[in-house]
Amino acid sequence: MRCGWGALLASCFCSVGCGSTAVDSEDCVQFADQHSQTEFRVRFTNARSQAGFVGMQTGCGSLEPIALQNAQAESQVLSLGDCGFGCERLQHSAAGCPALCRIPEIIQIQPGGHHDFVWSGTIYVQVAMPAACYRESGQASATCAKSMIAPPGAYQVSGTLWPVADCSGAGGPCATCTPDSDGSCTISGGHVSGQGATKSATLEVPASQSVELVFD
Repeated sequence: MRCGWGALLASCFCSVGCGSTAVDSEDCVQFADQHSQTEFRVRFTNARSQAGFVGMQTGCGSLEPIALQNAQAESQVLSLGDCGFGCERLQHSAAGCPALCRIPEIIQIQPGGHHDFVWSGTIYVQVAMPAACYRESGQASATCAKSMIAPPGAYQVSGTLWPVADCSGAGGPCATCTPDSDGSCTISGGHVSGQGATKSATLEVPASQSVELVFD
């Protein structure tokens, strides 16, 4: 489905023929999302002489600024996006997608400034949940995504800083924003472009609770 433009929201989900078939049992409880007690900070530091931007190149929805790989170089799923339905959610809601997705945001980082993004310490893994645990058993699939606390180990964290903020899709130039004390601010309604620079660093989980990506 192609996301439309519109301010956040649209909470209308597909509900045709909805009926409750979920089972309140230990078999279903084990598919509830896990929540880490520790959050991890990923700092983007702009060591360049010009402003840099963190954002999406296309589309709309929530910004996913970092990528994560485990020690086996396997990419980890950190978010299901605005339209994603995890196992726990499927026990209480019918699958569907908002008619509109949220306006994309760009984080502007001034020269010498930084911006901290937070990783929750959890990843999504595919598991097989019994059909009886779904609110709509007819929508049961072979697997669903469960949020789990990331296993201990060394993870490669990466992020990209872009040279251009482009808001032409919203009908004009990007609005200016006033940097905070860290040297960053948020621009609503645009995408990033140009030659992006990607940096990576190793995050030891759970021993280290922060990592810095320096763009120079």
